[in-house]
Amino acid sequence: MGVELTRPELYVAEDFGGFAIVGATRDEVAFLDEDGATQEFRYDGNDGVGLGSVGRRAAFALRFADWNVLVSDFITDESKVIFRRDVRERVNEVAPFLALDSEVYPVIANGRIYYILDAYTTSTRWPYGQQADTVGLVGSGLDSDFNYVRNSVKAVVDSYDGTVSLYVMDTEDPIVAAWSSAFPDLFADVSEMSEGIRQHIRYPRDLFTVQTTMFSRYHLGEPQEFLEQTNAWSVAPAPPRTLDRQQVQTTLPPNIGGPTPPPAIVTNPTDERMRPYYQLMRLPGEVTQSFIQIRAYTPRSREDTSQKLTAFMAAKSDPDGDFGKLVVYEMPSNLQVAGPKLVTSQILADDVIAQQLNLLDSRGSTVTFGDLMLLPLETGTGQNTIFYVWPVYVASSQTNVPELRNVVGVFGEQVIMRPTLREVIQELFDVDITTFEGVAGDPTDGPTDDGAQQEIIVDDGGTPTTTIPVPTTLPPSGLPTDAEVATEVAAIEALLDEADRALLERGDLGEYQRLVREATDRLRALQFRLNTA
Repeated sequence: MGVELTRPELYVAEDFGGFAIVGATRDEVAFLDEDGATQEFRYDGNDGVGLGSVGRRAAFALRFADWNVLVSDFITDESKVIFRRDVRERVNEVAPFLALDSEVYPVIANGRIYYILDAYTTSTRWPYGQQADTVGLVGSGLDSDFNYVRNSVKAVVDSYDGTVSLYVMDTEDPIVAAWSSAFPDLFADVSEMSEGIRQHIRYPRDLFTVQTTMFSRYHLGEPQEFLEQTNAWSVAPAPPRTLDRQQVQTTLPPNIGGPTPPPAIVTNPTDERMRPYYQLMRLPGEVTQSFIQIRAYTPRSREDTSQKLTAFMAAKSDPDGDFGKLVVYEMPSNLQVAGPKLVTSQILADDVIAQQLNLLDSRGSTVTFGDLMLLPLETGTGQNTIFYVWPVYVASSQTNVPELRNVVGVFGEQVIMRPTLREVIQELFDVDITTFEGVAGDPTDGPTDDGAQQEIIVDDGGTPTTTIPVPTTLPPSGLPTDAEVATEVAAIEALLDEADRALLERGDLGEYQRLVREATDRLRALQFRLNTA
């Protein structure tokens, strides 16, 4: 997929602080080319305040506590200073009466990088309005008291020249209509938004969080049910993000080389709920895919003791489709479907998965989990069922950069963990699919007849292909004996010890990665034998 980007420079962005001086006697550094040479650039945008007088330079030197602004020989009468470089700060300065969503997202359109912010109008005085429950909103403009909220404005900030554009999305909102009357030059109609930007807008997460939380009670339509709240829902508790290896005992096979601290899930507070997440999928009963976000419900109960899945809500974000449409799917009362908390417990109760997570979360590495994704499936019998996917990341304490290491799939009572989503789906559903993971070749590829090493070419979509060596032999089959398991685990631990020495004593990151990768491959082979025997 080709993306045209003619203005890649960022002078304004998310979490940008400080100031930048442009138009000085020295050119600005744009980037390093393929040969390592510095490519220079001169800013020609409209943003910035001129530094054409000594008094103005002195004022900015005091403001920024940097005397270079006053005394530097590189600054001329043509120089300008750009400040308020954080996109959120810019929108707040332009329209402080709007509440901003906690998320800012960049898009590429018209050859430039833009940042989009969802802005809200709120009120605490809407007649007969219920006070909103804002549990789960952190760093959001909606983390306040209100009983009325509309996502009436989309704010778009140009990352090159800092221009802030406010587009009115909801013309029926009386509050934004009042602000538009007061400041007629501040707002533009959404029809004036360029098509390239409009294709990237999405339904805001913070608003969906509030709506799903409130709907857990207000889905009850009968007065008696509403008063008794016997069939009320709760947003499903959030799955854990990390492991706590000191709390819960995990059963390990005997004779595995000494006592290794077992993993355990972190217990989430009862008010920490599953956050909405975006995904592209085809909802049940529909024929086309939609860009949506989902949040799941479980029955309301004391201390969340009831953890079956009762329903989930989806919000559509397709600008050319049913943008903003909310759809609720309820589980049949006679169908027992595990909710997210039960699913995570089911995963971490699996001995093989627990052992592998235990080894990954050691030796200077940390395991973290992504969003537990709920995927409704239509079976051949016309019945709908749920498939759960949970990505597993590993980060080294040296780099602290998470790497996707495994994917866990849960379908009914089946729980497996494999290196890629493709392998999970192939094994659970016995189908051959194509994913965007760059999987090395066909899963049926194996060793050549003469034992020579094969090479599989992986095309990652437009860039030069890479060659990945494939092992010449398959792992042995059959259930390993206790002695074989102990020997293999000892070998894995020896590889990890050597990896620690390579990193901590010699500073050899490449050797560290190679040894960790080899240990992981051997662990996967052992897991495969334990799972399939």
